[in-house]
Amino acid sequence: HRAVDQFSRLCETFVNRIRQNSYSPNQFTDLISRHNIAFPHESDFLKIISKIFRDYIARIEETGEDDFSGLLTRAIEKINSGIHHFQKKKYVGNLKTLKYVLIDEFQDFTELFYKCVKEIKSLNRNAKFFCVGDDWQAINGFAGSDLKYFLSYSQYFDNSKSLQIQTNYRSTTKIVDSGNQLMQGKGV
Repeated sequence: HRAVDQFSRLCETFVNRIRQNSYSPNQFTDLISRHNIAFPHESDFLKIISKIFRDYIARIEETGEDDFSGLLTRAIEKINSGIHHFQKKKYVGNLKTLKYVLIDEFQDFTELFYKCVKEIKSLNRNAKFFCVGDDWQAINGFAGSDLKYFLSYSQYFDNSKSLQIQTNYRSTTKIVDSGNQLMQGKGV
């Protein structure tokens, strides 16, 4: 049972990474065909995961359901097709008139998130982006997050300003001191 659980988690993580990179089943198959196999069982795994991914996408298309990566991809497609309005319950908004966009947990930003933000930025050049994050809390690399957005913020957000919060108001001094000791020489 433990081996099946570990394999299932590995497959789930792998499929999520494929989705975060916006690969279709055909693009993924093409990527595999150009990949140099590093160890004997890698080829077997890639065949299995390719089948799982293809079936996963077929199931999404069949049911009309989607995962978070698919929702982001659909949002990007809607923006590209000229749909700029959004609705949440009774609130109706327009991406063209947004003044502010808040992005929390910015240290866990992904390529797919950036594509969505980039579309919003190209549609609404006046929107101001406020991103909050802590590189010491970057824990979603397995799911496709990339610290390059956090570490090179000004490259992705023009006329930006970065502020450092040096005081932790949520944790006790003992926890902060332990964390600082553990992270000595790491992070920004």
